[in-house]
Amino acid sequence: MARSEASADELRSARINRHLPGVVIPDDMQITNQLNPGNDADCVFWAMPSTALAEIAERVSRSIALRPDPSLFPV
Repeated sequence: MARSEASADELRSARINRHLPGVVIPDDMQITNQLNPGNDADCVFWAMPSTALAEIAERVSRSIALRPDPSLFPV
């Protein structure tokens, strides 16, 4: 999940995060700034600076109705 639609657009276009040069985001990985696409996901990967962890975790806990058996991967 990107913080803004502009950031999501940049990531979808470049498939590389400027903070992780050389790490290519696979084409089949969905990039969004919305929380709801995770509702039907088998796995949810979330990466953020530690300063944003509490804010994002709170948003996730209030916004996503995860399946009963999802795998969550904070990275």
